[in-house]
Amino acid sequence: MADTDRPPMTRPEFAKRVVLVAVIVVLVVGVAAFVWSVSRALVVLFVAILFAVLLDGMTRLSMRWLRLPRPLGLLLAIFVIMACLGGIFVLGGLRVANEAPALRSSLQQSIQHIQSELHSSGVEHKLHDIGIGIGSGKAGSSPLTKGGGPGFSAIFSHVQGYLSNSVGTVADLFIVIVAGIYFATNPGFYVDTFLKLVSERRRERLRVVTRQVGHGLRRWLLGVMVSMLAVGVLTGIGLTLLHVPLAGLLAIIATLMTFIPYLGTIIAMVPALLLALLVSPSTVLYVLVLYLLAHALEGYVVTPLIQSRTVRLAPGWLVLFELVGGLAAGIFGVLIAAPLLVTITIIVQLLYVEDVLGDSTRVLGESSEGFRMRRLVAVLRVRAARRRGGPGKGDGRS
Repeated sequence: MADTDRPPMTRPEFAKRVVLVAVIVVLVVGVAAFVWSVSRALVVLFVAILFAVLLDGMTRLSMRWLRLPRPLGLLLAIFVIMACLGGIFVLGGLRVANEAPALRSSLQQSIQHIQSELHSSGVEHKLHDIGIGIGSGKAGSSPLTKGGGPGFSAIFSHVQGYLSNSVGTVADLFIVIVAGIYFATNPGFYVDTFLKLVSERRRERLRVVTRQVGHGLRRWLLGVMVSMLAVGVLTGIGLTLLHVPLAGLLAIIATLMTFIPYLGTIIAMVPALLLALLVSPSTVLYVLVLYLLAHALEGYVVTPLIQSRTVRLAPGWLVLFELVGGLAAGIFGVLIAAPLLVTITIIVQLLYVEDVLGDSTRVLGESSEGFRMRRLVAVLRVRAARRRGGPGKGDGRS
């Protein structure tokens, strides 16, 4: 009934509203275009922040367990990370460099075996008849030449293209390490500097949001590291028992690809299945079961054991973020998709669900005890604000 009593909108009011909507649309499109154009720089900045969160988490552990002051704890965290990276580079990098040619040769043999089986069974001719060519597109032709064939030539030409950009990648990694160390040295200074850009009455709330984001990212990193270790060990043992060629290299690939949820599993599984085909067709099935079992144990056994200290993300949103991140920033966009989703989810939960909608919600990575304590503090602050005659909602939420 209230809508029927409202006077009709005048032409100037309608024009003003149209102009306002147009300005908002232009601003949104402009901001989106700007973010897309500087996406690589933003990705590097976010990775630096993520590295700082990792350093800060390790520093907190050393301060709690070893009773070290923060500067010594940070130095210990940097030393541990550098030692781990150096060990991975020396052991894993040398192994990858030594076994990569053998991996390429084995994959070529596996592809040739698949193509010959398709040709002998007549499947290749049927695919050619319906317009699906294999290799050169001629029935009976082999897709692999002596040098590796068009398929592998294209693949490795792309790899060489990526390697040609290694200088830029090394520069980005250097920026990430240096900026991450600076951020972790005094995170409060950088947070306070950022909060000076907003009004004073919102600073305390945004300070709580930054703390919750850091807490959620630390919990996510913990879960990812445990998952990577579990999948790597299970995969390495299983491939060794199945006598799959280059089992150690495949285990390293599986460990690293676990950092990319869901899509990383598929990427790591493909070379393992192709190499298993060189052993026997039944080994392919065993390797498939091994990878599915390893990730099932990681998802349903390992992760629930540390569930109270880790973060779980919705698979649909995560895959969507990985695809969008890959389009925006390539492999780095895929790598940061999960932590970026954690960050955005926590911000939406606190600033929209709680502040705008007024609903209480347990944010990602937050324990039930922490959630109850946070709500109790919020209620006490609202009551104190009301007793002082100040605003009761919005300012004191934390």
